[in-house]
Amino acid sequence: MTKSASGQRIQVLVQTIVSLLIVGICGGGYPDGIAGDQIPEETRIIAVADAYDAMTSRRSYRDVMPQDKVRSEIEKGMNTQFEPRFAKIMLQMIDEDTNYSMHEKSSCCRNHRCGSALQLFYG
Repeated sequence: MTKSASGQRIQVLVQTIVSLLIVGICGGGYPDGIAGDQIPEETRIIAVADAYDAMTSRRSYRDVMPQDKVRSEIEKGMNTQFEPRFAKIMLQMIDEDTNYSMHEKSSCCRNHRCGSALQLFYG
């Protein structure tokens, strides 16, 4: 892949990530009308990992959400907000995380995302 082609690929990924986070996997709000498998796989993975990270991180207006609520929200978003294949992987990860150790633990993680779900997907 040439430098120009890789830069173009990154631009497409960023654009689709932003769109997916806004309208979900169904594609109703995409400018190009893409949906499902037309959305780059990386984008579909990031969508569920980002949602998990957002729900399990402290916010100025709320504390970390309980794991059962996070699980419920991921389940509700399957087929609309998240691709089922990646949502199921996240649900399995949640089920295996009996100590809720994937969530944000300290102010360090708030800045560095030390334990983020995205790192768990990619190792």
